[in-house]
Amino acid sequence: MARSTSTSIFYASTYSPDERYFLAASSTGLLCVWDLKKDQEKVASSWQAHHGSIYSLTFADDVLVSGGDTSFKLWPKWRAFVEGEVSVISSTSTSLPREVNALEFDPLSKLLYVAGGSSVGSSWDLEKSEEVATFVGHQQYLHCLLLHPRTSRLITGSEDGTARLWDTRTSRTTGIINAFEAEQVTSPPTTTSLDASSSSTTSSNLFDVALLDDPPAVAPSTGSFWVSALASDPNENWLICGSGGGYLTQWYLPQLTLTAVLPTRSAVTSVEFFQGDIYSTGTESHIYRWGLDGKLVGTTRSQGSLFSLSVCSSRLGVCGTSSQ
Repeated sequence: MARSTSTSIFYASTYSPDERYFLAASSTGLLCVWDLKKDQEKVASSWQAHHGSIYSLTFADDVLVSGGDTSFKLWPKWRAFVEGEVSVISSTSTSLPREVNALEFDPLSKLLYVAGGSSVGSSWDLEKSEEVATFVGHQQYLHCLLLHPRTSRLITGSEDGTARLWDTRTSRTTGIINAFEAEQVTSPPTTTSLDASSSSTTSSNLFDVALLDDPPAVAPSTGSFWVSALASDPNENWLICGSGGGYLTQWYLPQLTLTAVLPTRSAVTSVEFFQGDIYSTGTESHIYRWGLDGKLVGTTRSQGSLFSLSVCSSRLGVCGTSSQ
């Protein structure tokens, strides 16, 4: 469930398309790779990918893409380097005047979607290294994005407290979700605790299941409504928005209605759907597991802050401070 290495903070993680490798990117620009078929506690390979922090990772087919302070980079030979077929790794880089906080690749259109330190999202043709379209409407910079290729929908989350839904074919806004609506939800969702003996989610010996001794209340912080993370279920009916105010909001996408507020201890940094449940983490030492009914199923405790969750068919990957 979690992988570790020394000294750095890891902001981003992902699994390779074949699910053999787990990759994590650090605040020092280091990319680390674990081979899940071998020693899962030992880094199989690493290299200096950026001069500064890496904030995002994704795959464009089998090409690794990393987003840093002023560029995103393509690593077509990353697998050959990890498996020892080549001794030197190289990349192609696209410079941007901002950091790259989020990346999503559309396998149908073969476009890369980029969000970062401005209010405008964009899509890119990777073969031509050209910007194809921009998504203009947010008032402040972007933290996250989510892509629904089947329905040509892009969702972006911003510092301005909104998540916008876009038609990727026209670059037009089709809906706006306002995080400030959380203020209007006065009844907190029922919370329950997970007995350690009943947990089926903590396969790693690096984490212990712990009861949440003082479950947080629904009390969004004024001025902290920025949308920090996004996730949706495989059927694209439910959207989860993480907030800088220390909570998540759950939305029914067909009607754009708010159905639940899920409280956490601190700002949310990452959220994912995994095996029918919602998992979230943030600048704290807990992973939260929620049901679609808005109830807290349980928590898992780590030794420090967590910044990234990533999923594949059978695994939930976590990374954060170097103590994990």
